[in-house]
Amino acid sequence: MPSISHLEMQTVQELNPVTGIQPATLPNAPARVPLYKVVWALLLLILGIAGCSSKPAPTPAFVYAANNGSNNVSAFSVTSSSGALTAVSGSPFAAGTAPTAIAADPRGKFVYVTNVLSNNVSAYLVNSMSGTLTTVPGSPFSTGVGPTSVTVDPSGRFAYVGAAPGVPAYTIDPASGALASIAGSPFASDAAAVAVHPAGKFLYATGFNVNNLSAFSINSSSGALTPVTGSPFTAGVGKNPLGIVVDPSGRFGRSFRPICLSRKHRGRNHIRFRH
Repeated sequence: MPSISHLEMQTVQELNPVTGIQPATLPNAPARVPLYKVVWALLLLILGIAGCSSKPAPTPAFVYAANNGSNNVSAFSVTSSSGALTAVSGSPFAAGTAPTAIAADPRGKFVYVTNVLSNNVSAYLVNSMSGTLTTVPGSPFSTGVGPTSVTVDPSGRFAYVGAAPGVPAYTIDPASGALASIAGSPFASDAAAVAVHPAGKFLYATGFNVNNLSAFSINSSSGALTPVTGSPFTAGVGKNPLGIVVDPSGRFGRSFRPICLSRKHRGRNHIRFRH
């Protein structure tokens, strides 16, 4: 039987300091794993499996509609499995005169509604569990004449409105949802609809009466708008562009014009569009 060197014996002894048992008859004997480490590893495995198999509670989803003829906002909860709507308790909620457009911030914490005949925007705090709306302190906020659209940038820090004076721009208080006018606002003139680029870098506005599209870069710090080179754009724009959307990739923009729409009907709920 081969002899065991002093160094090998010392290594075996160091590997078994608790029991003092020396499997010294075998060179380079493997270390014993303490029982507490085995138990701890099994516990972590069980907890990990349980954590992976459990599903988080679904976040409530809500739908809001601006009712132009009844001067209020309807709120609904969404059934996740079917998409069916159920009226939220307390709905509808009071708005200004002839509410026209509606937008929510990316977190779903606030909702903003333009009131075309009272020349302002109503702001609401959303109850994350029930979907009920509570008026934000200071609401409604002045926009100038004829606000027909509203949008919130992807960061949730700025809100923009399409109105006759142009594009009123606001900062959003992250705690209360209150709006504060941005220096230099309103920007451009006669903006019917507004849309923000998915990256939050640009804003586009339709000129209803002037038949053009305005494009702006957004100051990421202040929210102020600066016209991009060549703006406003007229080539390819039809008569009375009223709606606008930017595709999710941010590469294309489309404006829409109504088939039949007179100035006095701007802001009505049911309008057919073509592009």
